[in-house]
Amino acid sequence: MDCTKQGSYRITATDACLGSAETFAQLSAAVPSLTMQSLTLKLNPSGGGTWSDYHCEESTDGGWSWAQYGAQGQNWLLVPTDGGEKNGRWYRITAQQGGTTASVTGRLDNSAAWSLQLTVMDIQTGTADVKFTGASPMGVGPWTYHWFKDDVEIGGASGRFYEITDLDCSKQGTYRLEVSDNCERSATVDAYLFRQGCTP
Repeated sequence: MDCTKQGSYRITATDACLGSAETFAQLSAAVPSLTMQSLTLKLNPSGGGTWSDYHCEESTDGGWSWAQYGAQGQNWLLVPTDGGEKNGRWYRITAQQGGTTASVTGRLDNSAAWSLQLTVMDIQTGTADVKFTGASPMGVGPWTYHWFKDDVEIGGASGRFYEITDLDCSKQGTYRLEVSDNCERSATVDAYLFRQGCTP
């Protein structure tokens, strides 16, 4: 069903003996439903050369352990709504070059099942990237995507994914994905990105 099929419908039945009867129905497409599906945290070591021995570790109590899911090289895919298991956990990606270590450390918190909050605590010897991914909407398509930062639309950001590169204080803020359908209805979902040491 597309938007042209929406509206009020009337059904009339006529009988030669009993006359006619009418019934009415209202048909409308479902309002889109939207969640933030995941984020990817990426470490970019600086200084050139070859970096190796990438480790993705997690912690719930200050002790680090090797990650069992979502980790591959310098990228770590986090799915925040996976049974709530990852809520409140710390994550760290490290890499080695000679005696030098590069790392990024972050904490994932969910204020609700449909929102995502990442606090990047520390970046050493390099930079970090973050990529937000919105889930496929439920409802009638096709879809139009718009991304906003602190309520200002981000030019050129028109897909399910939005990547934030070279994370510094200017990248901190509230990111919103807005999805609309061809019936001019829309849904939004927020992701919160914080950088420790930056002014709110």
